[in-house]
Amino acid sequence: MDYRQIAIFITFGIIFIGFSFRLYCINSLLKRRSFTVSFRNLFIEMVNLFYEDYIIKDSLYKKYIREVDAIQEELGSDGILSNYIDQGVHYLNYPVFSNVIPELRAVDGIGDNRIKIKQISHLVGICCDSLNRHIGNLERRLKRERKAIFNPFSCFILGIRFVIHIPEDILFRCGFVSHNEIISSNSLYKTIGMSVTIIGVVSSVTTIMLVWNVTLDYLIKVIQYFIF
Repeated sequence: MDYRQIAIFITFGIIFIGFSFRLYCINSLLKRRSFTVSFRNLFIEMVNLFYEDYIIKDSLYKKYIREVDAIQEELGSDGILSNYIDQGVHYLNYPVFSNVIPELRAVDGIGDNRIKIKQISHLVGICCDSLNRHIGNLERRLKRERKAIFNPFSCFILGIRFVIHIPEDILFRCGFVSHNEIISSNSLYKTIGMSVTIIGVVSSVTTIMLVWNVTLDYLIKVIQYFIF
């Protein structure tokens, strides 16, 4: 096997790595969307029953409280209000799903406080908007990933980036560097990754163009093997 064949196999190997990683990303996004949709249905059911007699159903409350930290983490900035005012108190970076239950309990069993009910309805609306917005973001990311998975150049770039971050991941999992140290050096990794990606793309395209006849012969042999 000469250097031209090795270059071809390395190029297709990196593309396969990028393709596999995109499949993993798509599967992860599908799970995240399913979880968010499931939590939205649970939240809507709990709130609708609450408005009937202003009592939180215990069974739904237990399901909600078990998943509230997970949904707050999943939503990230989508589930946080930068500014929120409650009874004259000003809050910054207010996590809505972690605080909506105490607000509901404030009127649990006494639904005659119209001002409080109106405030809670506003907060519930914000929660529903946050969930729907996050589901929309996930679906747009899914659409982009599904479109990019059939682009060999996009898969190649992703494969290069995956290979570049392997040392960083090994150091992090072995405990040699912390998450904060990785974040602090993120700009350096981005610069190095972009440079290596550009060089890798240019060199791979050049290699394929120079040995196109060899590559074409391999593809024809593979097709003939499966057809005949």
